[in-house]
Amino acid sequence: MAAWRNEIIGALMSARGCDEAFAAIALHAKEWGFDYCAYGGRLPLPICRPAFFLINNYPEEWQRVYRKSNYLRIDPTVQQGLRRATPILWSDLADTEHEFWAHAREFGLQHGWSQASHDAGGTVGMLTVAREHEPIGASELVNVEHRLKLLAHAAHSVMSGFALPAILPESASTLSPREREVLRWTAEGKTCYEIGMILGLTERTVNFHVNRAVCKLDASNKTHATVKAALLGILS
Repeated sequence: MAAWRNEIIGALMSARGCDEAFAAIALHAKEWGFDYCAYGGRLPLPICRPAFFLINNYPEEWQRVYRKSNYLRIDPTVQQGLRRATPILWSDLADTEHEFWAHAREFGLQHGWSQASHDAGGTVGMLTVAREHEPIGASELVNVEHRLKLLAHAAHSVMSGFALPAILPESASTLSPREREVLRWTAEGKTCYEIGMILGLTERTVNFHVNRAVCKLDASNKTHATVKAALLGILS
């Protein structure tokens, strides 16, 4: 394995939190010619309004403007990243959201590259690197894009691992084999009585396991618990 791969993986795996991990990400981005970088993620819950998190080293005034203007809603890189897993070159999106791009350029965010990562747990993360001067050309991409892709996917693995339990503590819940089993059958539309018949348990025992799962997942009822467990990837 190339030395730079070991450096990236080693730095991220030794991080003790999001701040340390992001510092390592920003350092590598800087070494490869990018003054700015950002990592953001969309969690699978709540379903109606999924939680987002974002950490970056953009100019503070741009961060304030971005939040105040609710640019997350229209940011072309975010919209593309939610739908695709291939790299995004900002210059390819120049014909979209002209006001957004013009505003970003005022703060030195002129040229950039983004890569989204989609995992089995439903979390979508995206690494972005940017700079003010010099467009990102084809020859540069040949030399650096493979490194940026590895950094993006490694960042997603580590950053989402820190962020998910911090924002959704129930994601760290450990369900017993029986609790997972009754929720899987619930996902198939079975009632507690029917689940009891299938598993050879009394309805009261099934309800006991369902209620424990509901409590562990901070859910309002068994349907809510089942959906949460499925989206968080803890049913299997």
